[in-house]
Amino acid sequence: MIYILEFFKGASLALMLFGALFFFFKFNSFLYSFLGLIPGLLLSLVSICLIENYELKLKINQDKSK
Repeated sequence: MIYILEFFKGASLALMLFGALFFFFKFNSFLYSFLGLIPGLLLSLVSICLIENYELKLKINQDKSK
C-alpha cells in the first residue's frame, strides 16, 4: 500500500514539472506556469496526507499489539 502512495507522490512531482513547463512554453507566461503547478501540487498534498495517515495507523496498531 505504501509503495502505491509513494508512486503517486512521485507522479505528482512529475506532473508539477511537466505541467509548469508545458504551460510556460505554450503561453510564454509565468501565470500559466503557476496554473500548471496547481494540479500536481494538490495531488502531492493528498498523497503526503495519505502516506502520513497510513504510517500513523501502522504505528497505532503496533502500539496496541504490545
